[in-house]
Amino acid sequence: MNSNEVNHLGSINCTQNYTQNYTYASDTVQKGSLEFFKLVCLPSVLFALIATFSRYDNIGSIMDAVWTSSALVFILYVSKRLGQKWNRQMIFPAVALVLFGISNMLTQNTMILYMNILACKCLILLLAILAFYPNRNWQMGQWIVAGVTSVLKSVVTLGDWGADFAITVKSRSKKGHALQILIGLVIAIPLTIIILLLLAAADSVFQTYVIDFFDFDLFTITYKLLMLSFFYFGSYCGIRFLNKKTELVKEGETKQYPALTAYIILLPLTFIYLLFSWIQFAYLMIGNMKLPEGVTYSEYAHQGFNQLIVVVVINLVIVLFTIGVFGRTRGIRAALTVFTACTFVMIASAFVRIFMYIGAYHLTELRFLVVWGLSMLTLIFAIVLIYVFCEKFQMARWFFVITTLGCLVLSYCRMDAIIARYNISHMPELNQDNYEYLVELSTDACDEIFATKNQDLIDLYVLYHDKGASQMHYTWRMKNFSYDHFKNNIDCSTCM
Repeated sequence: MNSNEVNHLGSINCTQNYTQNYTYASDTVQKGSLEFFKLVCLPSVLFALIATFSRYDNIGSIMDAVWTSSALVFILYVSKRLGQKWNRQMIFPAVALVLFGISNMLTQNTMILYMNILACKCLILLLAILAFYPNRNWQMGQWIVAGVTSVLKSVVTLGDWGADFAITVKSRSKKGHALQILIGLVIAIPLTIIILLLLAAADSVFQTYVIDFFDFDLFTITYKLLMLSFFYFGSYCGIRFLNKKTELVKEGETKQYPALTAYIILLPLTFIYLLFSWIQFAYLMIGNMKLPEGVTYSEYAHQGFNQLIVVVVINLVIVLFTIGVFGRTRGIRAALTVFTACTFVMIASAFVRIFMYIGAYHLTELRFLVVWGLSMLTLIFAIVLIYVFCEKFQMARWFFVITTLGCLVLSYCRMDAIIARYNISHMPELNQDNYEYLVELSTDACDEIFATKNQDLIDLYVLYHDKGASQMHYTWRMKNFSYDHFKNNIDCSTCM
C-alpha cells in the first residue's frame, strides 16, 4: 500500500475519533488516497446524475426539490463517512435548502425561481463548510472569504482527484472489482459518445444509420456531459478540499486604527444626513412645506429614489467598515448611532416615496421588490445597531438568518397574486390599456385573473401561459403545481 495512502487513512481515523480538537492534514498527506476515492466517488457520481437529470433544461418543477434534497443527503452522508459529526449549525440552512427547493415547484415567477436557485447554491456551499468547519464564529467578511476560498481552491483540487484516480487504477485488490467497473463506465460512456459524434460528422451514411437511430443531438449531449462533469467534479473536489481542513480565513485580532480618521469621515456625512432627514420630515412625512412649482407628489416621490437606495447600502458598508477598522470607542458609537438613525429616516423616506408612487401608478413586480428590500434593510440596520453596542453579538449569524427568512417569505408569498389583486381592486375598469401587465404576470396570479370574469383578459392570459397552446412539451419532469392549478382553472372555465 502506498505510504501516502497509509498516512491518509490514519488522518481519517483520527478525524473519526476527534473531540473538540480537529486533525489538520497537509496537502502532501492528502494526495493519492484510495480510501477517499472509495468513499466519495460513487456518491459524487450519483449526485451528479440526479442533479443533471433534474436541472437540464428544467427550472421550476418538482425536480428542484429532488436535486436540492439529494445535495443535502450527499453532504450529510459523505461528511459522516469522513468522520465529521453533524452539528446543530447545519439544521437551519438544511431546512432552508429543502424549503427553497419545494418553493420552486409551487411558483412560476421567473425572478423567484432564479432567486431560489441562487439561494440553494449558497446554502449548499454553506452546509459543506459547516460540515467540516463547525462552531466558527466568523464575521460576515470572513464567511465571504471562506466561501470564495472554498470555491477557488476546489478547482485546484482537480489535481488531487487525478492522484486519487491514478492510485485507484493501480490497485489490483480482488475486492475492487465493483470500483474498477465503475471507473471503466465513467471513462467508456463519454468516450463512446464522443467517438460516435466524430464518426457521424465524418460519414453521412454512418450518421443516418447510427446517430439518427439513437436520436442523438450534438448540443444536447455535449451540454449534458458538461453538466454531469461540473456536478461530479464540483462535489468531489469541493469535499476533497474541505476535508483537508486548511485555514480558510485568518481568525486573529484585527488591528485597530486611530479613531480620529473615523470622526473625519463620519461627522461631515452625519451633518449632511441630519439636514436631509429634516427635509424628509418637512416635505414627505409632515407635509407642511410646499414642493417646487410644477412638481407633483408622485413625481417628487419617484425623484431620486434609486439614489436613495444606493446611499442606504453605502451607509451599511460605512458602518461595518468603521467598526472593523476603528473599533468601538465611546465617540465612534455615538457617531454611528446618529449615522444609523439618519439611515432609518432615509429608509422611512424611501417607504413613503414608493407607496406614493404605487398609489399613483399601481403595483409592479419591481415596486413590490422595492418594498420587500426596504423591509429587509430595516431589519439589517437594526442588527447593525445592536452590533455597534454589543461586540459579542453574532451579527453574521443573525444577518444570515434574517436574509434567509426574508427570501423564504418572498419565495412563498405568491407575489404575482398580490400584485394582481391590488391592481384589479384599484383599477376603475379593466380595459385594453391595463391588460398588458396583468397578462404577463405568472400563473401564480391565475385565481385573481379568473375571478375578474373578464373573458377578454382571461383569453389573453391563457394564450400567454398555456404551454399546450404554444406547443411546448410539458412532461412529468417539468411538473409545477402553479401551472397545474392554472390548467385546472382553464378546464373548469371550459366546463362552465
